[in-house]
Amino acid sequence: MPLKSKLFTEDLKVRARLEACLVSDPAHVFQGHRGDHVGRIQRALIVLGAGVIDQSELLSMHYGRTTAGTVEQYKQNYKPPIINWSYQKTADDIVGKMTIARLDDDMYHFENRPEPKPAPFSIYVSLSKVGDQPHNHDSCPTTGSWIGRDGHVVHLGTPIYPKGTGRKINIWGEGETNYLGFEDYVTELGIPGPVRPLTQKDTARGLPDACASDICVRNSPINKTCQDEIRRIAMPRCRFTWKGTTNGLASVKPFLDSLGTLIEKGVTVDEDNTDENSRTGPYFVIEIVPTRSQ
Repeated sequence: MPLKSKLFTEDLKVRARLEACLVSDPAHVFQGHRGDHVGRIQRALIVLGAGVIDQSELLSMHYGRTTAGTVEQYKQNYKPPIINWSYQKTADDIVGKMTIARLDDDMYHFENRPEPKPAPFSIYVSLSKVGDQPHNHDSCPTTGSWIGRDGHVVHLGTPIYPKGTGRKINIWGEGETNYLGFEDYVTELGIPGPVRPLTQKDTARGLPDACASDICVRNSPINKTCQDEIRRIAMPRCRFTWKGTTNGLASVKPFLDSLGTLIEKGVTVDEDNTDENSRTGPYFVIEIVPTRSQ
């Protein structure tokens, strides 16, 4: 059976490489490999909540130590584990025929999951620190500027159930939306935090025009450069999520009002924050409507 998930088949070169893995032992994918096919495997592992992959491996699409460990954990999580019982007793860290088939099947079902029923108070934004969309929170990153008491990144104010018809981009992100398949980017150099690629299309991993179906910005400034990049990369009817502080809303509100149709707004509450100015913060979800200047 050929591969069927969008993630593994939308790029013809990646599809050919991974379908070779599906039928040929010499085409297995393992530590030391690099390339777009490795990047797609990494994205699948993150979306499926298999584990945490080092940012440097994600940026370079390198099958390194943490990618290998996450593959092994993914295979071990199945009952029974994904193992060729004719010669194995424990899961290894190689993506072979059985593993790529299971990853593809899991991604296909994830991509074609039924639309969620609207929640009582929030449809598109997490009001919980551990995330309102089910996932293995123990696999979420343990480093970043906003870590919860459980030692993992906080998902408060992040998108849930993204559209996923295009790329999902978290501008200034630090891994808090990795489990949803978002990619962390910045719009200028010198930003504190992990190394992230620039959105600008003339850079090494820059983004093409109108490529993103989902964009989010959380607790970060939106200057003129960032505004221009958001408009440039947004697909028609891209869903844009912004979460910030009450004090920071005034400066960004004109930009939010100019984007398109407001589809949800509300307030998040961080019960652990003792600073009353930062404890509560507004969020907005907007459907970006293309303009003639885009």
